[in-house]
Amino acid sequence: MKHVTLLSLAAAFGLFSSVAFAGNATANLAVSATVANNCIISTGALTFGAYDPIVTNASTNKTSSVSVSATCTTGATATIRLGQGLNDGTGSAEVPARKLKSGTDTLAYFLYQPDNSTVWGNTTGTGVTATA
Repeated sequence: MKHVTLLSLAAAFGLFSSVAFAGNATANLAVSATVANNCIISTGALTFGAYDPIVTNASTNKTSSVSVSATCTTGATATIRLGQGLNDGTGSAEVPARKLKSGTDTLAYFLYQPDNSTVWGNTTGTGVTATA
């Protein structure tokens, strides 16, 4: 019976001693992440509406506008280039010969950079650069 009592006291002492001798320590934790440069480019629909090649638009170009926006990670640089489209004609990537098509009928059009005078093409030199 004495033996059991000593074991009980030893077990109780062991519980208290671990609390009594607990200490604090600090250390730095290294944390890192690699953020990839990325952009999302979005546009609305470009609609020209009614086109009259005989009277109204015989000597005046039909114009329309749409927003092109880019959302990029901080520090990313993007060059937004616009291809020739689904009905490309014979032209270069710098000045794409874009066409609207209905059956066998086509209507040529150009897309311009925000300055409204430079054709927006599909090369680095004719694209629009944006930096986040």
